[in-house]
Amino acid sequence: MSSGGSLLNITGNRSYQAITTNGYGQSVEIIFNGSAGDGIAINVAGSVTLAGNTRVTIRGKVTLIMDSLGMSPSGGSHPEIVLTEGASLVLLVRNSISLTNSAKINATGSPSALSIYANGTMSLPNANVLNGSVVLGGGLSMSGNSILNGSMAARSLQMSSDSRINGPVTLQDNLAISGNAQINGNVLAGSVHMSSSSQISGVAAVTGEFQAHDNSVFSGALVASGATATGNAVIRLNEGVDFTGICKDGSSTPLLDHVRLRHSGSVASCMAAEVEVVACGDPACNVVLELPGDISLATTKGNFGAASITVDEQGIGHAWLRNPDGGNAHLGANVAYQCEFDSGACSIEFHEAILDFVADKEGSELPPQIAGRPFSGYLRSITTNPETKACEARAEGLQVAYLGFSCERPAQCVAGETFTVEVTAIASNGAGAIANETPVSLRFEDGFAHLVNMKYSDAGEIQLTARLVLPESDTHPATELRGKSNKFISQPYGFCIQTAALDSDEVGPESPLFPGDIRAGDDFDLIITPKAWAEASEAQAPLRASTICANPTTPNYQQNDIGLELEELNGGHKGNLAATTHNHPQGGAVTINQSISEVGVFRLTATPPPYLEAKANMSHAVSQSGRVGRFIPASFWFEDPEVTPSCGSFTYAGLKAKTGSLLQLGKDGQSFPVSGVLSARNRDGVVTKNYKGSFAKLRASGITYVDNGNALNEISYDSGTLNAAEEGDGYLGYSSELRFRFDAPEGPHKLAIRVTADDGEGVLGSVVDVGLNPEGGPDDTLLPEFRLGVARVSNAHGSELQDLALPFATVYFNGSDYVPNHPDNCTVFMPATLGHYQRTGDGSGEPELVNNPDEPYQVVAGAGRYLLTAPGEDSSGSILLTFDGVPAWLQFDQDGDGALSVLDHPSGLATFGIYRGPKSLIFRREIYR
Repeated sequence: MSSGGSLLNITGNRSYQAITTNGYGQSVEIIFNGSAGDGIAINVAGSVTLAGNTRVTIRGKVTLIMDSLGMSPSGGSHPEIVLTEGASLVLLVRNSISLTNSAKINATGSPSALSIYANGTMSLPNANVLNGSVVLGGGLSMSGNSILNGSMAARSLQMSSDSRINGPVTLQDNLAISGNAQINGNVLAGSVHMSSSSQISGVAAVTGEFQAHDNSVFSGALVASGATATGNAVIRLNEGVDFTGICKDGSSTPLLDHVRLRHSGSVASCMAAEVEVVACGDPACNVVLELPGDISLATTKGNFGAASITVDEQGIGHAWLRNPDGGNAHLGANVAYQCEFDSGACSIEFHEAILDFVADKEGSELPPQIAGRPFSGYLRSITTNPETKACEARAEGLQVAYLGFSCERPAQCVAGETFTVEVTAIASNGAGAIANETPVSLRFEDGFAHLVNMKYSDAGEIQLTARLVLPESDTHPATELRGKSNKFISQPYGFCIQTAALDSDEVGPESPLFPGDIRAGDDFDLIITPKAWAEASEAQAPLRASTICANPTTPNYQQNDIGLELEELNGGHKGNLAATTHNHPQGGAVTINQSISEVGVFRLTATPPPYLEAKANMSHAVSQSGRVGRFIPASFWFEDPEVTPSCGSFTYAGLKAKTGSLLQLGKDGQSFPVSGVLSARNRDGVVTKNYKGSFAKLRASGITYVDNGNALNEISYDSGTLNAAEEGDGYLGYSSELRFRFDAPEGPHKLAIRVTADDGEGVLGSVVDVGLNPEGGPDDTLLPEFRLGVARVSNAHGSELQDLALPFATVYFNGSDYVPNHPDNCTVFMPATLGHYQRTGDGSGEPELVNNPDEPYQVVAGAGRYLLTAPGEDSSGSILLTFDGVPAWLQFDQDGDGALSVLDHPSGLATFGIYRGPKSLIFRREIYR
């Protein structure tokens, strides 16, 4: 409707696309007459825009519903809305309100006569006057001497430039007040920031900080988490009511953001329409609140049974609207609200006669169902008795009804979903549509047609529609009835949870490995598919993959925060899942990256939360995978090995045997111990605690040793030992006795030994000894040293009348020659044997070993001696002493006959008797004188 230079006198309910007044120097007056009965309701689908020369007069009870409201001056004139004495006005605005430059609403009337509810914001920028209560879903901004007389509730408030509110202020978020602005009334807010000579008088309850700056003044009682005043600001607390800091226990209770009103289905005027009220703590209504009975609803037709609504701990309350005279009833609330009605607007149409889908003859709504599982209900035909206003049956006997269904969430059926009644598949539609229908023969008895074996193939929220054409009868005219069910949910039956793990009844340490060399901590594909019910899979939760995976898929299903849990099937550590929740998009099967940190065989469980805003419990759909695994470690990690020299500061090395032109007689080295600790780790380097017992496949024979500095050198070893280490599960201690052989003679060698583990299933690891110093840093001077050594027994001679000592020594190869091995204090040089005494004298005595063969002797600084007793007078001669017990690492080819491939034991010759020179000879020609 557009007006200019005219008088509009409106009575009765009306609907308009928009209301716009213009200037052109002409005045416009609109009178809304709502004095009769319940008043009138004006529903504007678009915006109401009032120019400066417009005067709107309200008489009686009037409700104005609009998309947005704008009031601005033109030609020096200012728009105004005036309420006559005894009149009341409710403004229901779907979006925002903007008043500019001296616009006035009820400027001289009582604030109790005007109520404004807007989902959006409101601005009062310059000399605007408004007397009434205001509830906003968004924020309010005021400036330029604008005045609001009455209560105000909004998300936030910004005041400046001498603007003023006389009444209580309730804010979900913050208050910013400056520039001589004033609030005379109590304030509830998230935080308060005062500046530039602003003033607040009243009680302020602030969940956050209260700040006053720049000559601002607060007078009253204050509850806040903290209060500060800077500059010349004053916080003047009434004596005895300094409540700063009290009632603050650290809790954070959400404030009401808005309420959502929900209603679906057809309503007969003989019935009460049930309206669901959801108290939302955030704009998306992800947080719901329990509230006392302080929410009230308003309606343009009919009445509610209760003045206020109590919202339970689930955040839901209920109200029942009766409208026996029929027609369209538009709803509102005393707080910020949103509507989710079939009509698309915030209104309910009451019909004389309808069709209605119900779960039973008591009229219950259709409850949530399981996709693929048959259920039953009724199609009810209802008409309103014109005299008694009671509900009566309208259809009887065999009738042809036209049925359909619509996919409401998601808004389109994506994969050929079917809804069947008995064996008939009815037509599908998009959200809110009824274009497609299927004729179905139904028999009505007392107004009810029994619908049996109904079944929906998919998940989501759906709605059934019905149309029935009835001919004229004795009591009723010909009519076409239409109706819808409530929007009800179809849930998946459960989930098929699959991986690439091989099917096997074996879940122990000998079970098959996870394919593709996937190990503990590696990503693998986890496939989750929502499934419909099938008779063969009927079972109590948790549902197993072996029974549910063959069921049909429900591609419409989508849901967030599906919990994923892990169980180790042998009682071991569960470890960690990479993804503990799953957001399932529409489309059916979804593959996600998953990993398990531990070794072993596992089972995964999916636990979905309640479906579609917690409307449907999903405890029946808890589902489990088959075996997942077996997982093995990614690698072994070693600590620095402990290599202990066998001869003090060094160990004697052996020598590799060689033939041919490189002939070299081999000999064993001195045995020396190596020990250490290794651990089985996952791909992230975390110890796998389940690598123990039969799941630990590493054996002592799987640990090998090489010279990291020269691979031609040789290390031989026995099988050693391998046991659980004291560090805990997943750690193994190893030890072995080794021998080292040079590939070719060389000087002292620092051995950086490499220890490698291989468990036969592909789990590998190695470490190189770096010679850790006391500070834990590498130092190759601390590596164990190996020397190529030889034992020597030297020759000696002396008088047959004195004991004779044969020197014994150990020497080592320094790279060019054999030199004394002074660090050797460990070589034992007994026992030894004496050969046959080669007598040169006439006596009968023989030398003997003084050393007791049962008490071996050790060298000191690489030297010692064998002591032989004197054979006695005239018992001169020589005897060979051989060190029979020489260890292999000190043997040497003493006589150089390497071709015999036998290393010699060291020996020395002891000679007794003084050399007397040659015997005297007499020559024939010698002349004696």
